[in-house]
Amino acid sequence: MAGINLMNIAKGGLLSHQTAIDLAGSNISNINTPGYTRQRAVFDSVANLTMGAQDAQTGVIIKKIERVYDQFIASQIADQTHAHTYSDTRREELGRVEVIFNDYNEGIGHLMDEFWCSLGDLSMDPSSHIERVAVLSAAQSMAESFRSVGEQLVSQQESVNTQVVDLVREANDHIDALADLNEKVMQTRAGQGNVNDLLDKRTAVINELAALVDFSQMEDSDGAINLFLSDGTPLLMGLDTWHLELDVDEENSSFYTIGVEGSAASSAPLSGGKIAALLDIRDRVIGGDEGYLQKLDDFVAVFAEELNTLHHTGYDMYGNMGGDFFIRDESLDYAWLTSLAVDDAVAADVNRIAASATVNGDGMNALEMGALKDAVVTLGDRQTTINSHYSTLVAGIAQDVADSKRLAEHHLSLMDQLSNQREEVSGVSIDEEMLNLVRFQMGYSASARLCNVADEMIEELLLLVR
Repeated sequence: MAGINLMNIAKGGLLSHQTAIDLAGSNISNINTPGYTRQRAVFDSVANLTMGAQDAQTGVIIKKIERVYDQFIASQIADQTHAHTYSDTRREELGRVEVIFNDYNEGIGHLMDEFWCSLGDLSMDPSSHIERVAVLSAAQSMAESFRSVGEQLVSQQESVNTQVVDLVREANDHIDALADLNEKVMQTRAGQGNVNDLLDKRTAVINELAALVDFSQMEDSDGAINLFLSDGTPLLMGLDTWHLELDVDEENSSFYTIGVEGSAASSAPLSGGKIAALLDIRDRVIGGDEGYLQKLDDFVAVFAEELNTLHHTGYDMYGNMGGDFFIRDESLDYAWLTSLAVDDAVAADVNRIAASATVNGDGMNALEMGALKDAVVTLGDRQTTINSHYSTLVAGIAQDVADSKRLAEHHLSLMDQLSNQREEVSGVSIDEEMLNLVRFQMGYSASARLCNVADEMIEELLLLVR
């Protein structure tokens, strides 16, 4: 009996250490697998054998295969992912805005200066056809540049809106995948199976979803993960899912708002993740009452209307009082910005430019229009010159771009720190795993020698019986 018991102890040692060796090998082979969590074998004694007043442990088994995992760090990574992707998306989209507003070479600021200079030249020689053509050319180039900026900003809004549609679909796919993984985790745990690989996959999907929308998470007693928006609206509870839904924006039928399936709220309270950043860019940074489109449209409106007012007071080469110099299509949104153009009559005949303050062709009205560059005008709650208004607007955009880059770098640094912390806890260390291999191999060899001893004892017992 002693030999047989010893053989069982040796068998348990062999199997347990073989499992631990396999597990170390698995860790090493997955060292470059993204999201892989290191696993380790937890040894436990089989039973106690009472021998008089002493208790002796009689064997070993692998009690469980433990996932070396810190839930607090994992939650922090998900939370930081919301912030990181939000700030990085803003940085990326504002970088595109910065390119649109590039004020070098043929930028709007340069074209405005050329327009003011052409009016000054015309004031000195109001009868010159060449100078009049120069004014028309500068005005048309400037108007085209404004229109181009407006069209590009509108196009960027539309592009962002399209991205939102695709990302909502992607987020819903992640929610469905998490529900499926919840089911597998619960079934595997109920069958006493190893769920470590499933948990790794689920964590990876959670982080992918966290890059799109912000949520809080909670694991229930069955091992299922539950997700909630900031107002408590559920996205996932066990196997039940609530998808994000796209609704037509009441204020702009070309855009979508985002709600949650079955929720009474008109829109989902998203404040982090890529989708929230895109909505912010679309509706507040580019669009909205304080967005770039509205600010630019207000600026162009003041500029064009002030110039038109002066043009009305002057006289053209035919002795007629001037009409509108700039026009727009009033049916369009942000009409001054997106449809600014030189009046058809002026564009067809440069002699219609009302450069004179009197019928005598003195050029003083062209001088007045050129001086508008430095005239103080009111725009919103600010009173300053037209050029200063534009410079302030561009400077504000540049500041937004700089702030977005700085914030993105900050969140990237925090993300790197958390990733390093996770690697310290859950990452695979080749040195540690090699030491484990040596340790487990020694344990396996010792168990094998114990097996030989047990075999010899059994043979001796059989010889005694004979």
